[in-house]
Parts: sequence; C-alpha cells; structure tokens
Amino acid sequence: DEEPSVKKLRADSEKSCGNATPQCILCEAHPSMVSGYTVHLFKHHKSTLIANYIYLLCSCGFEIRSCYSTTKHSKCDSRHFFLRKNEVKTTPQCILCEMYPSTLRGFTDHLYTHHKSTLIANGIYLLCSCGMKVRSTYINPNHSKECDYLHFTLHKLDEKIQSTPQ
Repeated sequence: DEEPSVKKLRADSEKSCGNATPQCILCEAHPSMVSGYTVHLFKHHKSTLIANYIYLLCSCGFEIRSCYSTTKHSKCDSRHFFLRKNEVKTTPQCILCEMYPSTLRGFTDHLYTHHKSTLIANGIYLLCSCGMKVRSTYINPNHSKECDYLHFTLHKLDEKIQSTPQ
C-alpha cells in the first residue's frame, strides 16, 4: 500500500496543467506559484523540496529542485507546475546518523550542532559538483554566487578523486 504523500504526488502528476496547482505534500494547501510552493514548505513545515525527495516540474520544462532554482526560473509565470518524486537520495547521508543534510553548509552545521564534530575530525571532506572541496565549516562566500550547494559527494581525506562528478 502507498504512503499518502506518494498518492498525492501521483494524483497531482496525472492532472493536466490547466489552472490546477499541486497540493502541498504535507498539508491541504495549494500554493499558486513555484516560488510560493518552496516558501510554503519552509515557512509552514520548516522543510524543503530536497528534504521531501521531491522537485517541481514547470510546464515550460524547467526543473525546480531547490528554493535557489526558483530565482533562475523566469521563462514563464510559474503558475503551471507538477510535483515529481526524486527516486534517489540526492545528498550523502551523515556518517554518524540517519540524516541526509540537503546542502553543503547544512552538512557541516549538522555535524557540529548534532554531533559536536567536524569534517576533518571524521576524516572526510565534501566535494561540490562545481569542483570546490569543503573541509571545514567555512565555505567561501563567493561560492554561493556560482553554485546552488545542492549537488555534492562525500569523500575520505586520503581518497583521490578520479574525475569531478557532473
């Protein structure tokens, strides 16, 4: 039997674009715009698209996978979109618990606040898809202008990288 959130995703995906907007997967709200959906998730549920393993697909074909993606989406009025489920967890699991922090900063902050630990203390670093290596809680402020922080992998400090992930 399917979970209720999966049933909602499937039902919303099968609807035609029309004037219908997807229902929030956590409540009965129907945010009318893509940006409104991401804001609603955070404001009312303290959650994100990534944390719920979903993304939004606009009728123009643009995929919104984070709140940062909404600022890059300007081809249309963003009122016609569908929910899609990410089948694969898109971020690495914390090495000390069951959490999947959704951003580079979230990963380093999670280690420190929940485990009083650091990347280096655990012999690991994070590699962003843009090629930036993160070894501490300090992340270059210019990095946020170039990248969305959302696609990264976990590596051992002594591990050599053969190629940068795409």
